[in-house]
This record gives sequence, C-alpha cells and structure tokens, in this order.
Amino acid sequence: MTDDSLSIGLLLYDGQKYWLQFSNERKKVAKNLIGENAVIVDFVVKQLHSYVEITNKDISKSKNELFEMNIQLDILLNSEYLNYLNNYSNGLLRFSKPNFLDDNINEEKFGKLFEILIGRKVEKAIITKKSYENFNQLIRKNLIEKVQDKIYTNIEMDNKISPSILFEYKMDCIGLNGVFTGAKAIPFNRAVDILDKEISHYLNLIMSLSTDYKKIITENNFYLIADEPSDIASTEHNMWEDAYNSPFFKVINAEEVNIIAEKVEQTNAKKFLYLKVSNAR
Repeated sequence: MTDDSLSIGLLLYDGQKYWLQFSNERKKVAKNLIGENAVIVDFVVKQLHSYVEITNKDISKSKNELFEMNIQLDILLNSEYLNYLNNYSNGLLRFSKPNFLDDNINEEKFGKLFEILIGRKVEKAIITKKSYENFNQLIRKNLIEKVQDKIYTNIEMDNKISPSILFEYKMDCIGLNGVFTGAKAIPFNRAVDILDKEISHYLNLIMSLSTDYKKIITENNFYLIADEPSDIASTEHNMWEDAYNSPFFKVINAEEVNIIAEKVEQTNAKKFLYLKVSNAR
C-alpha cells in the first residue's frame, strides 16, 4: 500500500557474462513478510539462477565457435521473461529498471556493489560449527520432539525393513499411513563425495520403499532438510540445486521443519513395522 520494497538480490551483465547474487537473510525476511506466498520467492530465485547459469554457458560456448553469436542484453534477459516472473508472483516481486554502470566488473567489484546496494557482503559457503549445532537443534526441537511418539525417529533402515535396501541408512524420521512421510537431514558442510553418496542413497531408499510397499513414488511425502549453500558458484550449491529440483522429495531448510511435523499430523502417519526395531525410537 505504501509502495515500500525490500531488495533481496542483484543482477548484473558486463557484456561477457551475468553476475547474480541474493541475500539469504533478506530472502528470509521477504518470505516472512508475504506469509503463505513465501514459495514465490524460492521459485523466482531458482528460475533466475537457472536462467543465468544456462545463458552464461551459451555465451561461453559461442566464444569457442567459429562464428561468435551476436549476444545482446535485451535478447538474453528480455522484458517478456521478467514480465512472466512478475506475473507469476502477482506483483509481490518486482524488478527495478536497469541502470548503466561504466566500469569493468570483477568478483571484488561485484561484491562491493552488492554490499552497497543490498547492504551486506556477498556471503561465502562457510558453515561454522556453531551453525551446524543450530541446524541440529532446530531439527530436534521443531521436528523430532514433536513426532517421536507417532513415527520412527533416528532409525537405521536396512534390508530387515525393506528387502530391496542393500545398505544401512539413517533416517531422521519416517512413518506410514497410505503413503510414506519421512525426512533426512544433510548439512552441506560435508565433502562433496559424501554429499553425493548421502543424496544418492536417499533416492535409492525412497525407490526401494516405494517398490516393496507398493506405493506410487511421487505420492509419498519425503523431505530433504538441507540449508542452501551461500556460494552459488560452488559445487555444493549445484548439488543442492539438483536436489531441489528432484521430483522424489522436497527440499526445505532447518527453520522450516515444522512443515514435516504438520504433515505427519495431517496424514496421521504411524509406525508401520511388525518387527522390533531396537535402534529406532
């Protein structure tokens, strides 16, 4: 009503490639402000990241070809595409009119520009021990303690539970009532090979359970609890984005785990094993 706005990100084109960065802190504030429409923020951010990544690859590819493609800013990031994102968000997210900057851009200059316009330095993907502890505390308080009397929590899954499972895999929680409702927490401060193994095993587990219990895989309510890495140029962020786009589970951050507890309540999920599971609560 007052036409006030909150800037959450910066997009820049220097004639060679796009530079894009969002403030995770400001995204959270924006999502809290628009309440039930918060998913719009994640959608538009994801769309822009994908658009920029694909376009930068096309630009780089064209430079290696015999006849370089004539790329213009108004073609790559046209008003039609921005209008589409604006219409999708029902006007809740807006794009400022482009401004011209007479300077050569590098990572340091883009970081300073981001700090001036958005208000904070470009965040790097550094996950401290304290933040990791907070990650676990949020899951324990807002999820595990709420569902531990209804479904399994901290349970080791193996072939005793599902014959198709060929490995042991710890789930933070899982229950069943018509479909599965379950969650796995993976902090992205681990080595890339470990992250790859954890996510791959999670997908295999979901497929095995769906097959053995005769469930339609996409109708289950599986969640991956994983905070988005701040450095969008990192391998970890690419892996997080691939997981975010998976049709087999929904990615949420640690602050949103109450969604899972609510889903357990809505579906009336229960413990479903007829055998004694000594290592599950």
